[in-house]
Amino acid sequence: MISNGFDVASICEVKDMYDIHCLESLSEKEIVALLDEMEEMGILSHPNPDENRYLLRRRSFIDVIGTSLETLEHDIEVNNEEVAENA
Repeated sequence: MISNGFDVASICEVKDMYDIHCLESLSEKEIVALLDEMEEMGILSHPNPDENRYLLRRRSFIDVIGTSLETLEHDIEVNNEEVAENA
């Protein structure tokens, strides 16, 4: 478990690695704005304002998302296909 969260650069690397279509056109600044919105919604926390790191606020979010990397990768692939079909 990552207790100190992920920095924005790491989040952007994963976004690019998985070629997440709905995020592909977003700049790092726009990703930060999205993450900040998710913090305001109570999904993420930003424990140290001096560091640009984010983590899920509640364990229940992990339960919803799941912990299986294989399942997460499948979900990303399926959603990417849906975005591509609707583009």
